[in-house]
Amino acid sequence: MNRITKLITIYFLIIFFIYVYLFKYHWNSVHYSYSLMYRPFLNINNDFDFFLLSITYPTSYCLNRLHCTEEQIKYLNKNFNIHGLWANNYDGSYPSYCSKVPFNQQYIDKNSNEFKKYWSTFNNNLEYSFYEHEWTKHGTCSNSSKIYDNESYFSNTINLMKEYNILDCLKISSIVPSNINTYTTKEIKDALYKCYPYSCNINCDISGNKNYLSEIHFYYSKDLEHIKFNYNDKCNNEIIIPELS
Repeated sequence: MNRITKLITIYFLIIFFIYVYLFKYHWNSVHYSYSLMYRPFLNINNDFDFFLLSITYPTSYCLNRLHCTEEQIKYLNKNFNIHGLWANNYDGSYPSYCSKVPFNQQYIDKNSNEFKKYWSTFNNNLEYSFYEHEWTKHGTCSNSSKIYDNESYFSNTINLMKEYNILDCLKISSIVPSNINTYTTKEIKDALYKCYPYSCNINCDISGNKNYLSEIHFYYSKDLEHIKFNYNDKCNNEIIIPELS
């Protein structure tokens, strides 16, 4: 092998290892930097203060909004799961529909079992129209160091949810689904704090003058780290966590 051939080989080896280093170990930052130059990614002019992870209780949703059939109840996801990850502002406002970047379901299809477990009202269904809504309304406003396209929005939301098993957590404090027992806001939040010592708020659906626990909100920085922040809870002190027979 002559000298020129050796130099060419060494040059290409150096380029190769730089490529591996950048794209294997720094893919997020490289991809984000690239997104700032390439407009088809999220709206880079959008601004917001933090992320809100909304976790919903399908049983309350099923009883009070869907009025589920017996067939739907059969496949209902009994534990809390994802409603969405939303860009929010401290004053209570939030951006929405920030760009026309289209919904892409490829990541969802590749990880269908995780979506059925963590982001589905009914375990046997992938809810594409709902995922598209969450992407179009909220995902397109989520431009940050870790979220810059369809895949990073959905993958990060799923990964955040994996930290939580709400019903098991509440059970530790003897708070369990019941159509008879009621709990106060403080009892529920104190129980959650034992498992997840972060800021959170709870919301309820009101039906027949009764409060049904419907959602829990947790708060994150743009880098998806927990932050201290509180909205007002939207429940009274006679909260039902319903169960379906």
